[in-house]
Amino acid sequence: MNNPLVGEQGAAKIFSPQKGATADIVIRLEQGLIHYANVIQRMTGTDYRYLPGSGAGGGIALAALAFLNGTLRSGTGLVCQAIHFKDKLADASLVIVGEGSMDGQTMAGKATVGIAKLAAQYGIPIIAIVGSQGKNIDALYQQGINAVFSILPRVLSQQAALEQGMLNLQHCAYNVAKVLQTGIMLAKN
Repeated sequence: MNNPLVGEQGAAKIFSPQKGATADIVIRLEQGLIHYANVIQRMTGTDYRYLPGSGAGGGIALAALAFLNGTLRSGTGLVCQAIHFKDKLADASLVIVGEGSMDGQTMAGKATVGIAKLAAQYGIPIIAIVGSQGKNIDALYQQGINAVFSILPRVLSQQAALEQGMLNLQHCAYNVAKVLQTGIMLAKN
């Protein structure tokens, strides 16, 4: 993730609403992260609050950077390397990824975009199945994602969406499979 710890593109303002935080909770989380940044600055003499990537994981990686001589690296890149993802792509025809919420900020380094970029290098299409679609999702199509499907069949409360999540995911996956099957039928004609 390229998001800084605090500010308009920071961890609290970008990620916590996706997790259900209200406006009041976002303000409190931002204040907590500002305090965290102030403590780190007092202890190290360096202000990391706006460093790109310092907001990833809610700022936990920042502690490794500030106190353990760590480096900020793409988690997606590390995981893909560890599981030899490029080798797996060599035999793939399609990649399907999942994401709780997908919107314009997904471009800031979420795993789905990293995976899409790798798949695009091999000319492999990628479909995303998501809990919800947010604003500015069109930008993701420029990053290699071919289609995005939300599992929500209708407007639901957050509680109902969570309770029905597994069933909604199964229905969405079934519909995606039917679309793929339809595409195969059309290709034969």
